[in-house]
Amino acid sequence: MEPQKWIFLTKSLLREIITDKNNIREYYLTKVKHRKIKTRINYLVCLKNLFAITGKNNEKLLVKADILNLLESEWFD
Repeated sequence: MEPQKWIFLTKSLLREIITDKNNIREYYLTKVKHRKIKTRINYLVCLKNLFAITGKNNEKLLVKADILNLLESEWFD
C-alpha cells in the first residue's frame, strides 16, 4: 500500500474513534505517532474493534475485565 493511503487510513480511523470523552488523541500523538505506520494502523484498528465489540466508545469505560472477557471469548478464537 502506498504511504499516502496509509496516512489517509490513519486519519480516518482517528476520526472514527476519537470523542470528546476520551484521551486517545493525546495518547496517540505522544506515544504512537512516532512509530512505524503499520504499528499506528494496528493500534487504531485494535481500539476501534475493541470499542465495537464491547459497545463502549470511551477508553475510560474499558476495564481490564472487558479485555479478559474478550480474550476468553469465542470471538478471539
